[in-house]
Amino acid sequence: MKPRNTLTLLVPALALLLAPPAGAQSLSGMFKRALDDARQQIERKVENSAREAATRPAKDARNSAGASSSSDRDYAAPSRDVRAGDVPQHLLLKPAVGKKFDPAQGKPQIIAVNPYLQPDDIFFSGMAGVQCPAEGGLIVAGDAGFSANGNPIGEGYWRIAADGAITPLLSRRYKDGGVRSNAPMLPANPPNKSWADGNLPSPGYSYYRVDGFGLGRNGDLLLGASDVVVRIARDGRVRRVAGKAGEQGFADGTGSAVRFKHPGRPVEDDQGNLWLADQDGCAIRKIAADGTVSTLIGPDRLCNPAQTAAEDQIIPDNMLWDAQRGELIVGGNFIRPKPHDLYHTIWRIRPDGQARRVLYARKNGGTALALDGIHSLALDAQGTLHAGVGRPGRNQSILRLDEAGGKTTFLTGTGYTSFAPGNESYPVDGTASTSNFRASGDMCFATDGSLYVIDYHLLRRYDPAAKTVRTWAY
Repeated sequence: MKPRNTLTLLVPALALLLAPPAGAQSLSGMFKRALDDARQQIERKVENSAREAATRPAKDARNSAGASSSSDRDYAAPSRDVRAGDVPQHLLLKPAVGKKFDPAQGKPQIIAVNPYLQPDDIFFSGMAGVQCPAEGGLIVAGDAGFSANGNPIGEGYWRIAADGAITPLLSRRYKDGGVRSNAPMLPANPPNKSWADGNLPSPGYSYYRVDGFGLGRNGDLLLGASDVVVRIARDGRVRRVAGKAGEQGFADGTGSAVRFKHPGRPVEDDQGNLWLADQDGCAIRKIAADGTVSTLIGPDRLCNPAQTAAEDQIIPDNMLWDAQRGELIVGGNFIRPKPHDLYHTIWRIRPDGQARRVLYARKNGGTALALDGIHSLALDAQGTLHAGVGRPGRNQSILRLDEAGGKTTFLTGTGYTSFAPGNESYPVDGTASTSNFRASGDMCFATDGSLYVIDYHLLRRYDPAAKTVRTWAY
């Protein structure tokens, strides 16, 4: 049924009221022509409105209720034709409803250098994952916009070009009040393609939720869900790689015979194989290029503290594929009660399962290096490993590991003196040694050599050559 509005209904009524008496044909014709013109204008407006609606990310009926023009504007990616004025912008963080920054009065916290973003026109309200594709630029997953009550408006995947321009890949609006929806997303371009291809259940499972993601060699988004692993192609089409929706378990094989339990985000090697953590981090699984799923390391090794010393524990919380060496890199942290401490390990694992430890650290002593969490891993173009870590009683930092010499170096925050417990929410850009990260989340090295790090709703950029930290997206 075509949409109708009040004006459409009023036109016939006006025609009856204004109809002239018999014999006044010229006056009647004048009113008839005027009414016909008005009707055509209204119909054109209705058609234009419908056409514009078809180009926006699809929303279910509950999502569209109550959406304001202000919300729509905040949820749209910044126009590539509009650049911010004063770049770099020196800003102070000031969280508030619909607001993030104030112009700096005194020493700035943030030096924002993206020419398409302005503090008064916020975009990212949270970030969950970042990947650096081989063709350049970035892909970021997360929340976007702020509603009137301070909740995110939507979620999706966005591409940030090398010059900073932001364009949507897949996105959707939340339900009213910032509640996540299980309705599938639609690709931003073209808007009329279905996000699901029939392999997936309805109304939806956790793979519809935007979170950390892997990036395939062909640009596919790679996601692990509660029970399946899927690929999302650039046109928005979803293909289930393995697993059966709605059925968790632990079984190798192919297709729907495979069982997963909370698989992590997959990484793809140069042969087209996918590698991922599974069983809540208690297994490392391989999905071969032909779709066959096998277990590389199982729970008997990964989740058997009675048989595994702390320094030999493998924790696949974070996973990379090192194409130069043909190895997996996995790392994370765990707690042991005896002796009670927070332990950290990073391992290199060959495709045949042979593993060698790259790093072992504790929080409260017992090792030369004290850490308070390993949150992310990244490799630069030379194959040097970097980790986003916490430091006991201090701030988050980027740690470089020179594996050949067994040397570790903190690249950021070494000279930052304002950190104190409870003051972690104070981000500082500038010289890398005096910078501060509140979080060292997902990160990757871009083709220009810069390291991009998610810091809550900020995307920070570490420049190894200049040894500086700047803010690239917010």
